[in-house]
Amino acid sequence: MRVDRDLCVGSGQCLISAADYFGQDIEGYVELLPDAPTADLATNEEVQEAVEKCPSGALSWHRPD
Repeated sequence: MRVDRDLCVGSGQCLISAADYFGQDIEGYVELLPDAPTADLATNEEVQEAVEKCPSGALSWHRPD
């Protein structure tokens, strides 16, 4: 999972879709919550929905090399 805060526009779609995984900082930009269960990110339906609904593309899937 990649969270690109430089692309984030602060729409909050990630919070609406997956509030257990994503939050917003004081400026309104996305952040992956530190206590979010990262083991199931790729298979979690809420997280998949958040990635699909992100209007700026700030959330994306990334596989490490």
